[in-house]
Amino acid sequence: MGKVAVIMRTKNRAILLKRALQSVIAQTYSNWILIVVNDGGGPEEVNRLINANKDQLKERIKVIHNPASVGMEAASNIGIRSVESDYVVIHDDDDSWDPLFLERTVGFLESEQSQGYEGVATKVIKVVEEIKGENVEIKHKEFWRPEISTIILAEMANRNQMVPISFLYRKRVHDAIGYYDESLPVLGDWEFNIRFLLKYDVFLLHDALANYHHRLSIKTGEYSNSAAAATLFHTVRTRIKNKYLRSDIEQGKFGLGWVLNSQQSDINDLVINYSVQFMVKQLIYNQIKRVVIYGTGNYSLKLMLELALNGVHIEGIIDSNSSKWGKTFNNYPIQSLDHYLTEDMDPIIIGSYSYAEEIIVAIKRRCQELSMRQPMIVAP
Repeated sequence: MGKVAVIMRTKNRAILLKRALQSVIAQTYSNWILIVVNDGGGPEEVNRLINANKDQLKERIKVIHNPASVGMEAASNIGIRSVESDYVVIHDDDDSWDPLFLERTVGFLESEQSQGYEGVATKVIKVVEEIKGENVEIKHKEFWRPEISTIILAEMANRNQMVPISFLYRKRVHDAIGYYDESLPVLGDWEFNIRFLLKYDVFLLHDALANYHHRLSIKTGEYSNSAAAATLFHTVRTRIKNKYLRSDIEQGKFGLGWVLNSQQSDINDLVINYSVQFMVKQLIYNQIKRVVIYGTGNYSLKLMLELALNGVHIEGIIDSNSSKWGKTFNNYPIQSLDHYLTEDMDPIIIGSYSYAEEIIVAIKRRCQELSMRQPMIVAP
């Protein structure tokens, strides 16, 4: 039995799995067992990579092949329940660690300083990359949420403060709070983190020992990541917020459900209003009078109102969902990006706060594919 159970979910991503295996093997702390949960993917590549590393993995590996995909959270639970261990950490196949990650995190939880803490997280590096053939090309690195200094329940209710690759915890907490919610297609880690913090504290190590990888230029397929699933994220986040609020109402208490809903609304309104006003000021400063908006959400509606108040004409709306093309949004025509991509096209205003980066990447990529000049882009 390894003291640390490292749960690695994978599905048909051999290029990334190869890197992830090396990330675990390279750890200076060696008392771990790696559980690779192949969630409905082909077993051949997984077995090949395991065999290629068998001398380094030795007896510290267990592979579970799910005949069909059961989803991320169910795959995590299968892996966690399959072995005995003192600690658990989720290491997905697309992320990676600094070699000192386990040494530092396990070291903390086994020190006197850990009294009162059931988990420990580290600071995180966000790595933006692109798959090119059989290679992974890193575009740039930056700190993920550098403003975080401690893990606070109220802040977690507003926005996730820990990604799985950065969070090691005592396995015994599952006896008290349960396992990952298998009904959630995304955001299962955030929901679990909320339940965790409702009972326990998490210490934050300020060394960046975890790498959170993003492939923003890939929208679909096995090598994509959840950062592109804007609509799904919004839907599931709403479900989670509603669940906790219903529980508060049923129990007649003011609890986390109220915090999740009221705090999120207040903060979102402040951020959205500020960013909308900032973008419109950019347009006015540059004397731009005609624009196209990319997006059909609430952020776009606020943007439209501010543009109208400042005399900026909206030529039309862009949406990536083809089922919306030819329809209207707030009386403006919705078309594809290609429809508006002309040599003399109007500037594109990004009508989304949370997913502006993904939209910008999509525009740049399409312009490259069409060998067209990139239009002016104004983003939050």
